[in-house]
Amino acid sequence: MSDPDAFLLQEVESASPAKLRFLLIRKALGLCQACTGMWEEKRYNEAAAWMIRVRDILGELLDGVTDRSNPAATNVVDLYIYLLKTVLVAEQSYDVVALKTVIEILEIELETWNSFVRIESSGNSEYRPGAPHAAETSMDGCLSMLNLFA
Repeated sequence: MSDPDAFLLQEVESASPAKLRFLLIRKALGLCQACTGMWEEKRYNEAAAWMIRVRDILGELLDGVTDRSNPAATNVVDLYIYLLKTVLVAEQSYDVVALKTVIEILEIELETWNSFVRIESSGNSEYRPGAPHAAETSMDGCLSMLNLFA
């Protein structure tokens, strides 16, 4: 295992559920950005495998919304369903504009979770480890989605 892989593995293993979501969103965002470039260069076959990973990550994020009784959960579920549908439509015609819409939303989502993680790590929040949250993500899911060893 290389040093960057070991560092990322350590980061994932010690991360809170919020940090795990942040890492998944960051990975999906980076893959969408890379695929946009590939589509613009007409490298469709190369982008296809990465788009599968984007769908897998978005599915993991959707599956991570476990507390459906939380009023915010419905909005979060709707957001990830919208992102998944938009990715599927974009893939069918290599629609860069649609994929850029996904990128814009993921950028907002990333900043939101980044802010929460910063607050959480500073100790100045209402966050309590072990308390139920609307968005929980499994360690196994994050490890597989981050594709640490590829």
